[in-house]
Amino acid sequence: MTRVLIYLFPAAIDFAMASAAFVGSVRGADAGWEPSKIASLFAVWAVTYMIVCQVVARIVTPQNATRLLIGSCILLAATSAAFIIFPDPKTMHYLMVPIAVGTGFFFAPFQVFMKAFNQARHRSVAYSAGLFLFAWSAGFAIGPFVAGFLWKLVNWEACHALNIVVEVGTAAGVYFFEHRVHARPAPQSPQPAAAPARLHCARGSNEQPDDFQHIVEDLGTIRSDLRTVRLDAGSAGRSSIAKSVPYVIRSGPTASSRSLSCSSFPRMISTEIFESRRTVSMPRRHERPPAE
Repeated sequence: MTRVLIYLFPAAIDFAMASAAFVGSVRGADAGWEPSKIASLFAVWAVTYMIVCQVVARIVTPQNATRLLIGSCILLAATSAAFIIFPDPKTMHYLMVPIAVGTGFFFAPFQVFMKAFNQARHRSVAYSAGLFLFAWSAGFAIGPFVAGFLWKLVNWEACHALNIVVEVGTAAGVYFFEHRVHARPAPQSPQPAAAPARLHCARGSNEQPDDFQHIVEDLGTIRSDLRTVRLDAGSAGRSSIAKSVPYVIRSGPTASSRSLSCSSFPRMISTEIFESRRTVSMPRRHERPPAE
């Protein structure tokens, strides 16, 4: 249930914002404003909102998202009260600015808050985005509708009074979810056992083989390549190879910077062989062994 209730917050803020814009436009029409002047109320809000969103996107973090959400709700509640305290229609253009600031400081941090909340409960991004879009669209549609009925039954001040209740309630709800629900550890799903580390050995590349059989085949290829090298059967040559092979096997499960591919393995073996020729007597092809 809590995974759905969290989306009441954007619905409530859009409810209050759309209600305030509706009341302002009707009051402007009653005051004899031209249509362009009424439309400028929405333009002031939209331009300010675009700028604020770009600023908030650079300062919001998972650590301060909750504080920004609660602060924006308090700012919106104070602005709704200012509409009642200053009833002159001339002040509505100025009051649309803090409404835009409040909504901008709400919706950008709410994306971070929503992501952290749903990640803790293993919810996909598509699931979160779908509910978020549904929530704010529903609030934007219901706000003017409710304000119209409330204005007819009481007065326009009652619409802003209802907005104050909605915005303060949203701030309390965000605080509750952060400290009571969001802080609870989510149930951990069983994790599959980690796959055993594979040796970094493949012909001509650093790709990992699927099973040990590939490694056996690669070592067989190395052995056939070494048959072409005329190496005396001295103990020094055998010891060099014996020291090299375990090094490659040990290096396999470690980081890729230490792992060796099969293309580099013959070169390393060749280096060991030619180093060992300095200490091992290698008969030349045109020389015959000494007679006994």
